Order: sequence, then C-alpha cells, then structure tokens
Amino acid sequence: VMRPLFFDFSEDEESWKQDFQFMYGPSLMVANVLDKGAVKKRVYLPKGCDWYDYHTLAKYPGGIELEVDAPLGKIPMFIRTGGILPLIKSFARNEIANTKKISLIVDVSSESTFCLYQDDGITDLYKSGEYLETSISVVPQQGCSLLIFKKDGNMSEITEEIELRLLGSDIAPLSVSVGDKKLTPLLDSIDYIENDNSFYFDLGAKCTYIKYEQVKGNYTVQVDYSIHDLIDM
Repeated sequence: VMRPLFFDFSEDEESWKQDFQFMYGPSLMVANVLDKGAVKKRVYLPKGCDWYDYHTLAKYPGGIELEVDAPLGKIPMFIRTGGILPLIKSFARNEIANTKKISLIVDVSSESTFCLYQDDGITDLYKSGEYLETSISVVPQQGCSLLIFKKDGNMSEITEEIELRLLGSDIAPLSVSVGDKKLTPLLDSIDYIENDNSFYFDLGAKCTYIKYEQVKGNYTVQVDYSIHDLIDM
C-alpha cells in the first residue's frame, strides 16, 4: 500500500529525490514532517496530474514545489486528480461496525474507478464469501457527473450513511439524485449538518457535499450541472 513516489511517477526525475514523501494507496500522497519544531514543510507535487491539499482542498498543478503549514498534529497530504479516497471515523480497532458511516472524497473531473472492500474485520468468514466489494466508477458527462456503485459479495449491508465530497467542479450542482430519489439542496453548512438526504456546495473550497442513506443493491448518483435545469426548478 505504501510506496515511494517513483513507483507511480517514474518519468518524473524529481520524484526519485523525495525521500520522505510517499503514496498511501492509489490516490493519497503523504509528506512526513521529521524536523523537530517544524511548522512548515516544503512539498513536491509530481508531474502527470494536479493535486488537492487534503486539509484545505486547494488545487495545485503537478511539477511544482510549495511550502505548506505543518504544525504539530497536521501532516501534509495531497489527493491526486482522478482520485477516490474513502474515510471513516478514527477507531482503535478495524471492525465492520465502525463503517456505519463512510465518506468518500471523489474528483469528478475525469473517469476513475475504485473498489471499496468490507468484511467484519475480526473473523476469517471472508474466505467463504462473507465480504462486500463495492465498485465505484466516476463517469463525467456533458453537464453532469455519474457515480456508479456496483456491489458484490454475501455480507449484509452494514453501512447506514454515505457522504460524498466532490472535487473537480467550480460550480454548484443544480440537482443531485440517488437512484430515482432527488436530494434536498441546501445553502448553509449548518442546515446540511442537521438534515439527511441533502447536498451543499462550499463556494470557498469548490466542494460539493452530498449525504444520503445507504441504498441496497446497485445504484447511480447523478450530479447535474446543466444550465437548462434552472428553468425547471
């Protein structure tokens, strides 16, 4: 899972010189801070893609070096464009009960796929098919983005809520549908926190937050940016 930058960016000579940066999974780059008392860190962003600052969601081109804040307790991390990054709340043990809520940071600017794997985290029942694999595909289309969820495995669904944090669009969506159900658009982050099955666009971060109850079986999330829908609203 952890590997040096040159594994993914072998054609970028600068990536071979980065001794303290590494990829963690297919989408996340980590830049360790090892200097005592340091509050800043110089980070190199490899060529071949753009990068989002994990903490601020600011977007930067690849092939540059920049200085970022790195106080104690904050590790510089960057998400590559086309990335899909799953997140759960921090727990001491990796158990399936800890995945009742899953967040996914997704860049919708280009096609991508990711397989989310779940089992009970304790037993070896996965050997007899007691697991759940969810294939997530991002399909950008003119005026909208599709996120297609396909599931495989014999384990019962344990996740109760999904939150999507969509990067890659500078404008707010006009509508979001999960299957045949339209979600409620909200203009305030506080309202978004307090309401289920809704979405909210953070103008400063250029990030769309989408929250909905988990759907049984396969389904598609459609995020519509098309102007013509404004007439219908």
